[in-house]
Amino acid sequence: HRSGSSSQAGTRPLTSGVDFCWPARNRSRVPDVVSGDLHPVRRASLWRAGGTVVAVVVALTAFEVWTYKDCLRSFFHFDDFWVLAAAARVQPHSVRELLRIFEPIHGFLLYRPVSTVLYFFTLREAFGYDPTGYHATQIAFQMLNGVLVYAIADSVLFSRPLAAAVALVYVTAPGHAIAACWIALFTMTGTTFFYFLAVWVWVRLDSRWRIPLTLLLFAAALLASEHAVSLPLTLTAASLLLAPQRDWGRTGRELAGFYLMG
Repeated sequence: HRSGSSSQAGTRPLTSGVDFCWPARNRSRVPDVVSGDLHPVRRASLWRAGGTVVAVVVALTAFEVWTYKDCLRSFFHFDDFWVLAAAARVQPHSVRELLRIFEPIHGFLLYRPVSTVLYFFTLREAFGYDPTGYHATQIAFQMLNGVLVYAIADSVLFSRPLAAAVALVYVTAPGHAIAACWIALFTMTGTTFFYFLAVWVWVRLDSRWRIPLTLLLFAAALLASEHAVSLPLTLTAASLLLAPQRDWGRTGRELAGFYLMG
């Protein structure tokens, strides 16, 4: 009996909470995985995995700098000026003053304090009114979004080369050009950052902090832009596609807070 149990455990790893069900015909293709809450986790060398991430970061940084280096010499544009003016109202003298970051500027119709006033306030404290630092930070967030795309794809596809290819397709999309050079469009870039980070935490983290951290990132994304309202649908799709055999009553309870917040 003991040997039979050992054999069964060898073909089907124990899970933490729910089963991630690979079709039997495909299990031989992924022999080095351990099942997690929403995803199998590969047993990989820390040095190898870390080296791959470093290589991806270096490659994406080089691409972003090479592509958008001309933006570093640009001045402020269009909506940048009114956001600069709004951030100038906030002075870092007291907590009460800092809370002015969350005061509505044009009402709640386009309430985006994190990606507008907070972002420009932080950049002003760091760089004054030198636009070079602003543009460099904007490009850095574009690169970080590419890294998050790589991390999500790696968690879903279980292939670092494929994940790197997905990240490359993402960062080379022509639509990113205006967001890289126009600082006020951090309403897009910043929202994307919190959105992707929330998705990565949801599909990758396997601990009691998974739901609270994802909720916190969802709140930050909503305060960056209303475009993040679709995140609960993305998390639901991730749960459906990555763990079709899981307990859907539990999944509904986990996702209820996201739908209420959205």
